Amino acid sequence: MARKPTLTGWTNAETDGAFKRAVRQLGQRVDARTERRHAILMDGMPFGDRQSEMRKPETAFYEKTYVEANAVAHLAVNLGLDKDGQVNIRRLAEPMPDTALVVGGTTLAFVEQTMVMDQEAHRLTLAVERLNAAVRRCEGQGVQSVLGRGILQIRFGVIPIGYYVDGLPIDGLFNEICALTCSVESEVSPFKPTATRFPLLAGMKAFVTYHRGKAVTANPVVSLTDHGRPQLFRQSLAEQIRKKRAKAGRYPATCRPLWLLLDVDIHFGLHDFSTLARAIIAEEQPSEYDRVIVQQAYAPLPAIDFARPVEASHAANS
Repeated sequence: MARKPTLTGWTNAETDGAFKRAVRQLGQRVDARTERRHAILMDGMPFGDRQSEMRKPETAFYEKTYVEANAVAHLAVNLGLDKDGQVNIRRLAEPMPDTALVVGGTTLAFVEQTMVMDQEAHRLTLAVERLNAAVRRCEGQGVQSVLGRGILQIRFGVIPIGYYVDGLPIDGLFNEICALTCSVESEVSPFKPTATRFPLLAGMKAFVTYHRGKAVTANPVVSLTDHGRPQLFRQSLAEQIRKKRAKAGRYPATCRPLWLLLDVDIHFGLHDFSTLARAIIAEEQPSEYDRVIVQQAYAPLPAIDFARPVEASHAANS
C-alpha cells in the first residue's frame, strides 16, 4: 500500500504569494505563468487551492504522483493547452500511464512522466537533507540559540568528486557545522570557514552567512544546485527512454494518444540540452509513444515545440 503523503500547512497559492513578495522585494522578476498553473485542476481541484503533497515529514521532496501531475501541469501551460479550455490532470494507477491530460472535458493524451537526472548527484541532495535534519536536532550548547535567533546559511562552493561515489561525510560535516554554529556570532558574516578549524567545510569551499532577526533557521545547509554532471545527460536520457519503452507495452490499448514526458532535473543547471536531446531521441526511436517531450526547468529559452514525433519543451519554471 502506498504511503499516505504529508501535506504542507498552506496552499500552493499561499506559498507562491509569499515567494513572489520576497522576490519583488529583491527587485527580481517573477514567473507570470505560475497563476495559470494554479488554475489547472489535479483530480478536479485547482492546484492553487491544493496543499503540496510531500513524501514524508521534514522533506523537501514531493510525493511521486504529485510530482508527475505537477510536471504535466507545467507542460500544459508551456504548450498553451490551458488556453484551449479547462485543463484537468487525472492521476492514474497501474497498469495505466501516470496521468490523463484532459482539456475542455476531452482526454487529449495519456502521459507517462519521468525524471532525467544524475543519480549520484541526487543521492548527494538526499544526504544534505539528512544532514540538515541532524543539525536541527543538535543538542550542542548554543546551537539551538543561534538557529532560533536568525538565518544561518551554509553554501558549498564545490563538491569533491569522491563524494559522488562515496557519499557526503555526514558525521564529520555534522560535527563541524555544530561547532561552527556555536561560534558564528563571533565571526564576521559572510565568511569562509578556515581549513584548520573546519577542514571538511573548507574543502568544499563553504560560504557562510548569518542574519539576526525575527526569522529562524529551517535548513542551515542550502540545498545543492547545479551539481548534476552534464556529461552524464546523454546516458541518463537514453536509459530513461529505454525503461519507458519497455513499460509502454504493458499499457492498455485504449491509452492513446500516449505521450512520454522527460523532465530534466534542475541540478543539471542552465545547460541547453535541446540539440543533444533531440539527437538521442532520434537514436532511441521510442515509437511506442505518439509524442516525446523533453522539458527543462530554468532553461535559458522559452518553450519550444518541435515537430512530431520528437518534441522538446524548454521551460523557465518557477
